Amino acid sequence: MAWLIEQRAANGTWQSTQATVLSLRALLAATGKPMGADRERTIEITVDGKTVHTVRIPKEQADVVQQVDLSEYVEGRRRLVALRSVTDANCGYQVVLRYNVPATDDVGPSPLAIDVKYDRTELRTTDFLTATATMRNRTDSALPMVMLDLPIPAGFAVESESFQRLVAGGQIAKFQITPRQVIVYLTALEVGQPLKFSYRLRAMQSVEVTIPAAAAYEYYDPQKRAESRVARIVVKDAS
Repeated sequence: MAWLIEQRAANGTWQSTQATVLSLRALLAATGKPMGADRERTIEITVDGKTVHTVRIPKEQADVVQQVDLSEYVEGRRRLVALRSVTDANCGYQVVLRYNVPATDDVGPSPLAIDVKYDRTELRTTDFLTATATMRNRTDSALPMVMLDLPIPAGFAVESESFQRLVAGGQIAKFQITPRQVIVYLTALEVGQPLKFSYRLRAMQSVEVTIPAAAAYEYYDPQKRAESRVARIVVKDAS
């Protein structure tokens, strides 16, 4: 049972639906009832020896998962996190660490090149952020059916009129807006004729966000792919 619990993923499952169902069945069959259901349990969470949170589990809620966010206590440097059962009762627990590593600027050689620049790095809510995308074909022949994935950062809404004008002007074939990106379809990307256009994003809420890389690739050969650099944007409340 200990080995089975150790295989659990960070999101609390066992990678697939079937594995999760079978694992839960095995745990239920082995325990017969939730661990420690006969009494209340108390667990102290300490960071560098200082108690930062106490978890109390009533006996009637022994099978309820409680989640504690320790982000504010572990930022900045190495920390020692410890859990101690005050009531000396068995309990199951899991510690999950999440972090972000900024993308590197070295994206390697590619037959395509894409660059997205933003006109500012700081703005206020209701302001517009203008993005300028530039695509280049580095090969010696036209590339058919090129796709662009342009990110929509969290807290922003894209102005669809910008892309409607591009379709009307023949610069792009069509576009599709999803919650996280704008997918742009090009009939072809010619040699020596970079495609450059601008579009606008409206800041809807105060946020500090890293805008993911934009991507360009061939529809029928996605391995021919290029990505832009990420960007950091800060939006402050207009009031």
